[in-house]
Amino acid sequence: MNLLKNLLVIVSLIVFSSGYSMAQNSFSKDGVSFKYPSDWEITEQNDLDGNGYYLAIEKIGEEESGLVVITWINKEIEGEEYMKIIQDQYKDQEDLESLTFETTKKSTFNKVPSVSVNMKFDLDDRNFKALIHTFVSTERTFLVLKQNVYEDISKNKEAFNLIESTFQIK
Repeated sequence: MNLLKNLLVIVSLIVFSSGYSMAQNSFSKDGVSFKYPSDWEITEQNDLDGNGYYLAIEKIGEEESGLVVITWINKEIEGEEYMKIIQDQYKDQEDLESLTFETTKKSTFNKVPSVSVNMKFDLDDRNFKALIHTFVSTERTFLVLKQNVYEDISKNKEAFNLIESTFQIK
């Protein structure tokens, strides 16, 4: 009986000390896959009439602000050009106050070369911060947005890291 107890303790320690101890869900579509925490949910997903795909994953809860948007279009657009298109779309949003973009820079999203930009805006008296990545892979152009209010940055960090570190394109 002591051997069984010791084995249970050892297995529990291994499980709880692993890098991602949070419960996880998985997404997979058109060769794109990743994991996300179980306290997050897919709130929108739309096939773009065969031209691509749109997906939004949000932290569950009334006052939660964590949001990840992943979208792809089935053609290649150079990263800086696509980023300019995205920025122009945000600038057209009349309800976003104090919208600012930092300088676009070369970056990576889970080791994939990307173009990224940090964005800040106010909405409903809350201050938001977002990071947008664009990149081309498998003849598709991807956009990944990670967004939250400033006070939620540290509590959403592990979820953002999980989604990015498990993101794969086949």
